[in-house]
Amino acid sequence: MPLIVIHTSTPSFKSDCKTARLVRAINPSAKIGFIGAKVAVDIDGSMQACPELDFVARNEYDFTIQELANGADWSTIKGLTYRDASGEIVSIPKREILVDMDKLPSVLPFYKQLDVKKYSAVTCCTLHVLVTGAAASRAAPSACGRRPSADTSTAHVHDRVVQDVKYVKENFPEVREIFFDDDTLTDNHDGWKNWPRRWPVERGWSCNAKANVPRKTLEVMKANGLRLLLVGI
Repeated sequence: MPLIVIHTSTPSFKSDCKTARLVRAINPSAKIGFIGAKVAVDIDGSMQACPELDFVARNEYDFTIQELANGADWSTIKGLTYRDASGEIVSIPKREILVDMDKLPSVLPFYKQLDVKKYSAVTCCTLHVLVTGAAASRAAPSACGRRPSADTSTAHVHDRVVQDVKYVKENFPEVREIFFDDDTLTDNHDGWKNWPRRWPVERGWSCNAKANVPRKTLEVMKANGLRLLLVGI
């Protein structure tokens, strides 16, 4: 029985529901679920707006999806909201916050199986590879109360991120730049001393950032190859 998991967001939700309808038409037996901030905040509303949805994996969805894939009884899976046999929406209590992000495997070995040139995103005339799986955090500690995962932050530049950057350098020679799709990479102003030095000029990096990054932190980041900040205000 196919398990289809779609990452959705508020801007893409209607389009993602259309995709779910197409999947359902092709394979009526597929189990279709959404993950992402939109469904974590508006759980019942999302289920009602998209009748094709079998489930929503709420905050801390990584191991929720793993248990689904392993065939666990849905009524025992924390963090899951699903339709039961009668069509009623059932929500299982939330999953514990994942504090140790290093328990999550790196996505990079999977990328190595692909031809990354076919999956590149052209931004500012630069080839990027998204290293979201190697991000330093899951959410912003200073996020507003409406942010669904504001309490799950582990914002710091740690050894795991450094290791993944080195992996990219060694295994993806065609990649010219890394973009960190991470809301909190710039938050730990004292952690940048651990960043790998002497990143080649032609292989720099970019990331999301807040508007309050201290100048000294920016100077360290620039010295370590920062090319571009996408600033959220």
